[in-house]
Amino acid sequence: MIDVDTGQPIAVRKYGAGANDVSDMVYAIPSAPGVLDVDGDGFADVIYIGDLGGNIWKWVVRAAGTHAPSSSELHQANWSFRKFFSDDPTRTAGSRSRSFFFSPAATMVNSILHIGIGTGERANMNCSSTLDGCTLANRYYVLKDRNVWDSGSPSTIDGRATGNSGDLTDVTIYEDDCPGVEPKGFFFTLATDGEKFVTNSEVFNAFFFSSTFAPDISNICDPTGSSLLYGFLAKCGQGFFGPPSTASPIAGTERTLDIGKGVPTDARLSIAPGDGSNRLIISKQDGELINIDSGASAADHGMMYWREFD
Repeated sequence: MIDVDTGQPIAVRKYGAGANDVSDMVYAIPSAPGVLDVDGDGFADVIYIGDLGGNIWKWVVRAAGTHAPSSSELHQANWSFRKFFSDDPTRTAGSRSRSFFFSPAATMVNSILHIGIGTGERANMNCSSTLDGCTLANRYYVLKDRNVWDSGSPSTIDGRATGNSGDLTDVTIYEDDCPGVEPKGFFFTLATDGEKFVTNSEVFNAFFFSSTFAPDISNICDPTGSSLLYGFLAKCGQGFFGPPSTASPIAGTERTLDIGKGVPTDARLSIAPGDGSNRLIISKQDGELINIDSGASAADHGMMYWREFD
């Protein structure tokens, strides 16, 4: 963390064997952090950031820190830092992992902070089971932080399914329904070989939106691919698209919308005043704009949009 006036570091957490270092922080971190003002006072409270080893780190910066810290104080003792999530705690360090290349998104549902983030080999778009050894199917995770200030002795969320000694519900098959979800969250797995999340996540009206790219390497000299936009409820993973579900009509029956060939950009929201139409806009590789009605707000979904805080 850098002081914008002086350019000097005011807080540093890093890998190492020293007293204030983090010994298991062994993977690169390519993304910007997700910085949240949870209590709405205009100041950052908590920071989440993923790494290439399938881990998410959490830094609680709400308390007063040390002003003009010396080199031995840069860890900022009042700001707790820990591993918040591991996609598979049993995996050997350095082995193939589900990687986080983008910042997490966040929303409040029923007063619980929900963190959404997808995995994918953004640095190798053609990676698949038959090219470069990407055999782990990518996933989207929604993690519930019920202890935002990290009081007591919080534990790391185990990203495996509950049936595999983990903490999360696998909701892959529940596109048209809103199943009961474990207290720590859920995930769904991508079905297409080589499919990967390649954009930041956006959140609106307690729906997460993020896009994937799946390579077509049938012609290795001129590889192409196609993209899908995923939209789903933060609280359970039920899809945004399609007709309302008869089992759970608060959302739709499908998580995905085919947005065609090429690599998509990050989704951007256009929020209309009053009863106007809210739009989700995506620019594609060929310059085409995808413009989607992102739905009217509904109080039972939870927070409409993170920036609704004044």
